[in-house]
Amino acid sequence: MLVVPLIAIIAVLLIAGSAASRSGRAPGAGIAPAGPRAVTPLFSLRRVPEPLVVVVRSSKLSDALKKVTDAVEKSACLAVAVGGRFVVQDNASTPYLPGSNEKIITAAVALDVLGDDFRYTTAVRGRVKSDGAVSRMVLVGGGDPLLSTDRYPRLGLNRYPPIDITRVEKLADDVVAAGVRRVDSLVADASRYDRKTDAPGWVNAIGRGDASPLSALMINDGYIGTGSTRRASSAQGAVEVFRDLLVARGVSVGKATEGKGTDDPVIASIKSVPMSTVVREMLTTSDNNTAELVLKEIGREVSESGSTAAGAKALKASLKAWGIDTAGHVFADGSGLSEDDRISCSTLVRVLARGDEDGAMFLGMSVAGKTGTLKSSLKGTPGEGVLRAKTGTLKKTRALSGYFPTKNGETIQFSFIVNGDRAKVRAESLWDDLVRGFATYPSGAAPSDLGPLPVELS
Repeated sequence: MLVVPLIAIIAVLLIAGSAASRSGRAPGAGIAPAGPRAVTPLFSLRRVPEPLVVVVRSSKLSDALKKVTDAVEKSACLAVAVGGRFVVQDNASTPYLPGSNEKIITAAVALDVLGDDFRYTTAVRGRVKSDGAVSRMVLVGGGDPLLSTDRYPRLGLNRYPPIDITRVEKLADDVVAAGVRRVDSLVADASRYDRKTDAPGWVNAIGRGDASPLSALMINDGYIGTGSTRRASSAQGAVEVFRDLLVARGVSVGKATEGKGTDDPVIASIKSVPMSTVVREMLTTSDNNTAELVLKEIGREVSESGSTAAGAKALKASLKAWGIDTAGHVFADGSGLSEDDRISCSTLVRVLARGDEDGAMFLGMSVAGKTGTLKSSLKGTPGEGVLRAKTGTLKKTRALSGYFPTKNGETIQFSFIVNGDRAKVRAESLWDDLVRGFATYPSGAAPSDLGPLPVELS
């Protein structure tokens, strides 16, 4: 556990004070006083109160978290910081299986590499003849994970339905508005990313329904119709959905298949919401498909290879560029579904500390007792409506990392990961104690509590 020694700071103050006395001159000497002035005694805490206040408050916060820290075993880690300054570190530098806390890393790197304003573009290409016929129309996937029909969020196929969809109906409307009346062949182009549909370390993740076969072209998260059926190819499913939308609008459409792209003119296109909004949705709903497609886009941006491997390499490179030690860390995917992933609590806290309270990372976190994956958690505790965090759950991991805004305007960043048997029960039994400890901050003297300054009349 990290505890900053008071003695060392006091010693520094005494040495500095002695040096000032020996110099025979106080800071600002030679400037004529303009009336009454405040004089601080040489050894008063008021000379540099802030470091001491930080130490006292940090020590008290550490004490308030003792029940949690005492329960942290070798199969768990805990890191707590205030404004980026570590207060508690238990096994904090040891990498653990993070579950969906992996999405925190994916989100941070996406915002840095792609930028807040990045938007996915889905296009329809082809040559429209004078009679409205298109011999070969190509639906070009741009990697948009939120491309959906209007009814999809209402079907109840997801525990946490999508919020900010890219309306594929609008794209179909624009195709009709461009004068298209007949399509002889409709082709799906998913060549923006590689053709690998899963990630290393996935154990039946697609079969369980935790993710769809990954593709640069995906509509409704790969679901077909109103049921829970998914095609083996998300691109094939997408082109069939788009065909049905065109037919419903009076367009005659022939066979719908996967195929090669085209340099034909763009008939219509549609853009997604900005990446800042994509990231917020991904964190709130813990959308695995979104995280994986974002990772592939990161890979494409840094290496022109839209692959999971390229994206994972970029995650580690970004952390190193930020000065974060990644020794022993493994980034196998973007969502945390992989059982190969390993991230430390201290790394997660350092990444969280890079975010602003008005930024996508902070705003995208689920709010305890209110939204997303924390909607039913921490009700009736000091964390309800206050704590913002990302959960992580696999068979042998339960994680919680995020922010706790304090009553004095500071922010606590924290990460708590438990691995092993009964991880969910062991972790959640301590969540209440964790937030109750956070809620005690700040306690201890503030600079204004250190007494009035004596006044010397000149």
